Amino acid sequence: MHFPWKVWVVSTCTLLLGFFLSPYPTDVQAASVHEPLASGSTAHSAADHNPPQSLANARSDVLPALRNVQQTVEQIDAFTAATTPDSPTIIGGQEADPADWPWMVALVLADYEEAEQGQFCGGALIHAEWVLTAAHCTFELSGHPRQASDIDVVVGRHRLDSDTGTRVHVQQIIRHQGYTGANFDSDLALLQLQTPVDGPTIAPLSAAQSYLEAHDTPAVVIGWGVMDDGSASDALREVTVPLVDLRTCRQSYGIFNEKVTDNMICAGRKNGGVDSCQGDSGGPLMVFDDVTGQWRQVGIVSWGDGCAEPNYYGVYTRVSNFSAWLQQQIPALAEPTPTSTPLPLPSPTATPSPTATAPV
Repeated sequence: MHFPWKVWVVSTCTLLLGFFLSPYPTDVQAASVHEPLASGSTAHSAADHNPPQSLANARSDVLPALRNVQQTVEQIDAFTAATTPDSPTIIGGQEADPADWPWMVALVLADYEEAEQGQFCGGALIHAEWVLTAAHCTFELSGHPRQASDIDVVVGRHRLDSDTGTRVHVQQIIRHQGYTGANFDSDLALLQLQTPVDGPTIAPLSAAQSYLEAHDTPAVVIGWGVMDDGSASDALREVTVPLVDLRTCRQSYGIFNEKVTDNMICAGRKNGGVDSCQGDSGGPLMVFDDVTGQWRQVGIVSWGDGCAEPNYYGVYTRVSNFSAWLQQQIPALAEPTPTSTPLPLPSPTATPSPTATAPV
């Protein structure tokens, strides 16, 4: 998760949402997913140093309300840009190609008819019936667990305001037993869909593929939400960030270094400017495996300190540490045959190398 986050808001809206909002600088440098990263460069995600459960869920619950606020902004033209704990999107990135990430899904509050109004988190389709997301996305702002009937999943949609793709009800939620809400350790959950969906899936990284977690490996993170200018993006966005070793990541968090556990993986640039943010929670952090010619999910957007702030890195759930748990829940994941046809890289000129220096 990420904290704080950009939204449109004024004091009146602040009171309505129940948050005290503090302005933060908004100018960041845009970076292409296919732009090489300088050696040693890094970034960070978005949450605070010691984010409580309530803040973890704030990103999930507040973005739908803020999308409604944006409509009001457009009508009365009376809001100013500010930063708040909500569900912003990719910082310093670009709009993704509609064909690049077919396994990306949007988590939507079921009582919102329009997906663009109710989107609060992301996720990845790892099987025709299963979505991998962050455990904190399955809790309300109050800390109470969401029910399966509270969440719909939108698959195959690039723009949330379009009618493409499929909206599916969630049948059950399986949270990892290690997630307590006291911290973000073991921040992952599975959503079983009521109806299987057709289309490509992404394979979670296994422990045997740890070479893809090397420091400076280029990774891509994707999501919807609030952009650099404080407006909500209906289009899926992407950004490239390098993976960062745990020692460097822990050092960046100072006295809170213990919050970065072995079950986490970090990514970003030291000088900031690019990052995932709150509305990106639950979405996939992906690396390209030259051996198999496939994208692999190496992380799940979880938390961080601010959005694209210098000297802090985004913190993600380390998927490879949970491969046994995932296979226990979904035995088909243990099968050697992939569940989908490998997809080509989004751009022939952007083929990432697992050992090169350069998608909350």
